[in-house]
Amino acid sequence: MSELRTAGIAGGILLLCLVLAPAGSARAQDGAPEAASKPPAFADALAAGRRAKGDRNLALAETHFQKALAEAEHGGEIYDAALEELTYHLPMMRVERYVLAGQWHRAEQSLQDLLEKHQSDEERSRHLVGLIAKVRDRNPGQGGVYTSRGAGRTVIEQIERRLERYLEDHGRYPESYEELNAILPAGRHPLEDYDIVHYVGRGRAYGLTLRSRVDPDNLHRIQRTGLLR
Repeated sequence: MSELRTAGIAGGILLLCLVLAPAGSARAQDGAPEAASKPPAFADALAAGRRAKGDRNLALAETHFQKALAEAEHGGEIYDAALEELTYHLPMMRVERYVLAGQWHRAEQSLQDLLEKHQSDEERSRHLVGLIAKVRDRNPGQGGVYTSRGAGRTVIEQIERRLERYLEDHGRYPESYEELNAILPAGRHPLEDYDIVHYVGRGRAYGLTLRSRVDPDNLHRIQRTGLLR
């Protein structure tokens, strides 16, 4: 009788434990715990690469994209995205840097390399051929238009120079788009290949954002601190 009573008590304790146990415990006993979903490492690498590209840290971006390319499934969505970044978007951003620095030969050579890699893409090839023609047209070494227009200064340097002249003449930077356009008219040198998409000026400070017509995703910011907030 005492053995039956002991067995009954043990059974009651076991039932109580099962009732009070968290739901996850039962799943763990079934051998099927639920794991939190987490993106694969190569997806994180692609996202990190895009963040670095947005910060214009091209070397770091390339490292992340190479990791995504190496680890992702060949031909998959992330693999293709990383390949596109490495073979087109990052090289185009480097071309943009060469153009801004007045390194016309490097810009043209990089565009020629891109054209060779993307010759099967008709639309992209046409775009690249057009860019190569623009670079040649502006290359002082090939008799381009920059030869007689302050060759040796970069686009950003020329913009800064005009703004500094305005400051010398007026004691402040332009404070409206009308004043800015008077010294930097759209579509005219040095803005043949760039658009000013944002400008704010106050006193002896300004902030300006350029968008490239070569690669509209690329923005270049120029800023002089002072009273600007």
